[in-house]
Amino acid sequence: MLKKGLFAIALLGLFAVSAQALCSTYTISMDNTGGNGWVKIDPNTDSGFNTGFSLGTWYKQWPGTVTVCTNYTALDLCCIPVWLEVGMYAEVYDCGNQKIILKQVPCLQLAGTSHDNDYPCYYGCTNFGVRGNFPMLLGLKKDNIGANVDPNMLPSNQWSAKFVPAQNGYSGPQMPTTAGKYFDPSGFTVTSGGNNATVLPGLPVPANPNSWYIGGICVEAWKANLMYNLFSNPGMSAGTTLVKIGRVCITVQPV
Repeated sequence: MLKKGLFAIALLGLFAVSAQALCSTYTISMDNTGGNGWVKIDPNTDSGFNTGFSLGTWYKQWPGTVTVCTNYTALDLCCIPVWLEVGMYAEVYDCGNQKIILKQVPCLQLAGTSHDNDYPCYYGCTNFGVRGNFPMLLGLKKDNIGANVDPNMLPSNQWSAKFVPAQNGYSGPQMPTTAGKYFDPSGFTVTSGGNNATVLPGLPVPANPNSWYIGGICVEAWKANLMYNLFSNPGMSAGTTLVKIGRVCITVQPV
């Protein structure tokens, strides 16, 4: 039985070395009976190692020293890869800081002559950067301010928006760079008379994570109510020039 026990302990020691265990070595003293330096044996099976002690169970002195390992370093047993399913994503560059400011223009400038008698008329544009990982079809949704309010109390409820090619001089990002970003118009195509636009997937410059496709949005308004809220908002008569009339929402879906 002792030999089997020694063999098992030897295997344990071998595994401890391969596992980079923290081990301590102890010296065995002759009088350490029954302690760390002694191994209990069954006198009925291994009587040749009788030490002379009549303690009911006999002991055998461990030869020399013993090494005890108490803290094994963890080993990699199985490594399972983890994958991230990205799905479809699309983003607009710096969307929260974009704005379109309308300025008064001759009504003839608005989509031909259809607004000749719709004075006063306004027009304004902005560029925007966009990118995604799928071929995109962009649309525009008009969102009036105060849709449930008397139209006569709005600065203007007669306005429209359309996609246009990006232009230098519009507000928003400029071509080809803005503050370290690269904007490329080649992947942006206006369709359906400006009601839609298509955008290529991926980055225009694959090696540049700061690259975006660039397009434009223009808004025109007519029959603007220049006396909007004049009496309840005296600041208007003191030179307040910017009045919010609504917002344009860019919609997206796969082509």
